[in-house]
Amino acid sequence: MNVDFVGQLFYGEPVQVKTWINNVRNSSFEIYEEIHQRGEVCAKGSLRMLILILISKKASRSLNT
Repeated sequence: MNVDFVGQLFYGEPVQVKTWINNVRNSSFEIYEEIHQRGEVCAKGSLRMLILILISKKASRSLNT
């Protein structure tokens, strides 16, 4: 996760958050976000998400044995 604070935010004033998905691949994608206030970017960040699919072909063991 990366976050860059590039400007000042002012308490009590509205903010706009923009979020989008980018770099979609077979097993991952990236989420990007920007926080805007007064028409300027105040913070921006990104996060890479990995997609994991776990499949077990083993039968579960009984607790009564």
